[in-house]
Amino acid sequence: MTCLRFILAVTCCVAALPAAAQEIEWSRYGSPDLPIVYRDATGCLQKYTSSLEPGVDTVIREDVTGLVTMSAYAGKWQFPENASHEVRLIPSFYSASEGLVMPAQARSLRDARGRSGLSVSLPYAQLRDAYRGANIALHLGADEKPLVTFDAPASGSLRHRCAVELSRVDPGSGKPVATKAIADMDRPVVTNDDYPPAALRAEQQGITTMSFTISAKGLISNCAIIGTSGSALLDNTACSILSARARFKPALDADGNPTEETRTLRFEWRLPGNRPPPPPTKAPDPVG
Repeated sequence: MTCLRFILAVTCCVAALPAAAQEIEWSRYGSPDLPIVYRDATGCLQKYTSSLEPGVDTVIREDVTGLVTMSAYAGKWQFPENASHEVRLIPSFYSASEGLVMPAQARSLRDARGRSGLSVSLPYAQLRDAYRGANIALHLGADEKPLVTFDAPASGSLRHRCAVELSRVDPGSGKPVATKAIADMDRPVVTNDDYPPAALRAEQQGITTMSFTISAKGLISNCAIIGTSGSALLDNTACSILSARARFKPALDADGNPTEETRTLRFEWRLPGNRPPPPPTKAPDPVG
């Protein structure tokens, strides 16, 4: 049987990354009719002009914790600022009198243009599981007519990818690590099925040594090969597996706040029936 092993080793903490630009374009959909995803230092957002309620602008934002905030603004609305309002969220394929009516609390606020609006927040996973690709109508109190309809906030896969990517590089406090990150996985990161078939056929084996960063959200970024197995295929596969699957309870600073941490990992690729591979060699210097 193919044998795969990996060993973690701590190196040091790293300094905080600079804050992202105020609001930058992250990516566009293929269709010009769909909204651009924007990113700032703490989350990703899309802006819509409602096609169902004239004069109403909506913003759907997802932060690095996976919280989705749906906001709507209109010049014709006049809500007391910073007040709480009972609302009902209903997917577009139901009426107000049946199924999947989710009560929630909305907060009134104003946008940069001074327009009155409402904002309500829900975890992305809750939106995805309950509403999937549906538009969501927000009903104020017991009103039968919706105040505003949000365009499929749970189906913003590009926005969600943006938020996950941002969480991978979240430095947290950026202070030195006092408590190390702990692996938080209910299954192995790697299995025998992950051995690349081409590497098996070529009888390639060895030890890949990588450095990587564990963000303040427990996700992996900046995976780099610092010791090669002798096979680029094995090295690249090791980094890909680690980045996609590894999850951690993040490191903490002396104040108990999450902070990022850099580690090294030795990833051993061993062919069936073979003795342990030779020690890793230093990765070649980049070309150019």
